Amino acid sequence: MKTTATAFLALAALLAPSPVIGREAMLGDESTGQRRLGFYYKSQEYYESLWYRCCGTDGKAGDESKNNIVWQRDDAEENGYDDTKLCKCPVRGSDSKGWWSSQTYFAKWEDKCAPGGSIAQKAKKGDFE
Repeated sequence: MKTTATAFLALAALLAPSPVIGREAMLGDESTGQRRLGFYYKSQEYYESLWYRCCGTDGKAGDESKNNIVWQRDDAEENGYDDTKLCKCPVRGSDSKGWWSSQTYFAKWEDKCAPGGSIAQKAKKGDFE
C-alpha cells in the first residue's frame, strides 16, 4: 500500500505543471524585441533612480542605511533627485553579513555601484553611457 501511494505521489509530482520561463514578442512595438516571462521587469529608469539615490561615495560601513543623505550621489540634484529622494534600502550601510554570504551588505552595494557594477550597467551609467 505504501509503495503504491509513494509511486502515485512521485508520478503526480512529475506531471504537475511547473513555472515556465520563456520569451514573448512585444505586441504593438516590435522594435523592443522580446521580454522575459516569469520575472518581474524593472526599467532602466528604476536602476537610474537607484544609482542616484543609493550609489554615493560619501558613506562608510556602519552608517545609517535608510533615508541617509550620504548615500545620494553628488550629481543627484542636477539630475532631478533632491534631498527628498533618498535611498530606502534598510541594509545599505550595514556591516553585517547575510546568512550565506561572505561579504557584508555594504561591500555588496559597493561592488554593485562601482564602475562596471550591475547597477551601473542596468542604469547605463559610468562606462555604459
